[in-house]
Amino acid sequence: VGDGNAEAQAHIQKLIQQTAPSAITVVGQVANSAPYMQAADIFLFPSRKEGLPNALIEAMSCGCACIASDIGGNTDLISPEKAGLLFASGDYQDFSRQLNGLLTERDNITELGRKAASYMKAHYDIKIIAAKLEQLYQNLSSK
Repeated sequence: VGDGNAEAQAHIQKLIQQTAPSAITVVGQVANSAPYMQAADIFLFPSRKEGLPNALIEAMSCGCACIASDIGGNTDLISPEKAGLLFASGDYQDFSRQLNGLLTERDNITELGRKAASYMKAHYDIKIIAAKLEQLYQNLSSK
């Protein structure tokens, strides 16, 4: 789901052909990503610049094992080996190694996805975010 620069797309397509061409689908931009996220096992996020990325939050919440670049925003959500995997931004060889490692150790896909969903529920559930915002507004209004 989504798209990226031509270099990243070329590396992804090459990796797909080398590993599991019948098991990986790249669909591009879609209006509603939820059904894709819920059906996916792995979410790849090679972005070079992000704030707090909604796409990564959605993928983790759906229990996808995530591989993301080690940029701000992504590193706020993923602690390596705990809720996903990080690779050096722009280093597509590292990106490929991370994905190959995950595909080689298939049990890790389920485990990372479970950890990601658990982390999102504990830290980014709407009730938790609403309570944090309410507390922030209360603190600001009392000054």
